[in-house]
Amino acid sequence: MRALAVDDDPLILEVLKNNFEEMGIKSLTCAESGAVALAILKKASTPFDVILLDIEMPGMDGIEVCRKIRTIPEYNSTPILMVTTVTKEDSVREAFTAGATDYVCKPVKPLDLAARIQSVTHLLRERRRAESNFEAAQSLKVQIEQDMKLTREKGLKVDFVPNMIDKLEMENYILQLSRLQISRTQVYAFGIKEFNEIYDRTTAFDLYYTIGDVASALQSCFSSEKSLLSYCGAGRFVVVSRESDKENRYNIAQIVQKAVNELELVYNNGSPCKVTMVTGEPVQASFWSMGSSLRLMERALNSLDMARGGHDTYAETRKYKSLLRECLDVA
Repeated sequence: MRALAVDDDPLILEVLKNNFEEMGIKSLTCAESGAVALAILKKASTPFDVILLDIEMPGMDGIEVCRKIRTIPEYNSTPILMVTTVTKEDSVREAFTAGATDYVCKPVKPLDLAARIQSVTHLLRERRRAESNFEAAQSLKVQIEQDMKLTREKGLKVDFVPNMIDKLEMENYILQLSRLQISRTQVYAFGIKEFNEIYDRTTAFDLYYTIGDVASALQSCFSSEKSLLSYCGAGRFVVVSRESDKENRYNIAQIVQKAVNELELVYNNGSPCKVTMVTGEPVQASFWSMGSSLRLMERALNSLDMARGGHDTYAETRKYKSLLRECLDVA
């Protein structure tokens, strides 16, 4: 941590220096006036992490120094502690109005100073993290809007969704599964019924996050350790799962729809963004059908396309299998 202490009393600066050394912070620069402090800040190749200011100083008082520091771009959010004997309410208010972060009264107690330093440095880290996240989001928005140019049929990978890979990576993954693994693998295909409407009403940036939100909801319905997910374009998703829970296989459509409903998606104008999930017939390879493993995704997507076309064969199959199980149980 690099700190700058500003006080016209050399004794106070020496006390602060000792306090900082006790805290294990040896990088403390001292200035005996506001003018010297501003000159140091402007010449510094690396910005200071925290600044300590006295209020009562000849020439330029600490409040004015604080106000000037805040005009320097590199220090618009740097923690500034006012270390002073001044306790008047007006001075305190004026100091915070000028941009002070905290207020420490003299005589300075080492433990108190250490606690305040720790508090403001934590605040600094949080601010920098927030700024970094905002800049990353803005950069991502520009990238998506200008470069990505999402089309209806284009697949993509959303960075913030765990275990989400692109379609080619998914095909390569399936190829790597052994005969025993592939025989225990189910491939599910899910589609957004209202995708064309959503595509027409949203920007590429908003569409990216809508796809990501739906993908997250889908992922939550499967074990993160045993499943991978891909977005294949046109509002279609494929999940490759090695879960052994056969009961969920028959109820997966309801489970997925419930997870998506809980998102409560909306358009930019605040109106509800309806998302109805259509589910294709789950596809599973047999132990002896290793040669057709690459067709698993194709078969799952074809089943989904049939269901999205208005004839929900998967729903009918579920009803038939449910009725068949009931008959077998009775027998």
